[in-house]
Amino acid sequence: MSYKNEIVTSANYVTRPKEGSFHLADHHGVTVKTNQGNEYLIHSTPGSGVVVTDTKHMSKNWNVDHSIPVKGEKTVHDIHKSSSGRTTNPLINYMSSGTCINTAKNGEKALKK
Repeated sequence: MSYKNEIVTSANYVTRPKEGSFHLADHHGVTVKTNQGNEYLIHSTPGSGVVVTDTKHMSKNWNVDHSIPVKGEKTVHDIHKSSSGRTTNPLINYMSSGTCINTAKNGEKALKK
């Protein structure tokens, strides 16, 4: 995919209420803006594992929790890889990445490194 080599220029930690009638915590993710002017959401779901999605497809329910300082030169792929679990099986990837919360926290750590 073409986004993989785009350089991250800014980032935000974002949350939204989980969908459905029962949830204990919000859904977490990281949005990144790139040197190409594109914006992506990096987040994790039980059905897909850790994914990169164009922010054009985000619902209006997402809110910026805080901005993340970007240290050094990092690509979207670097952050995706740092956020991901340890397998290509979506459910195991979701669990081994620590669900959406740790996926977002791992992405934030990678951006600050």
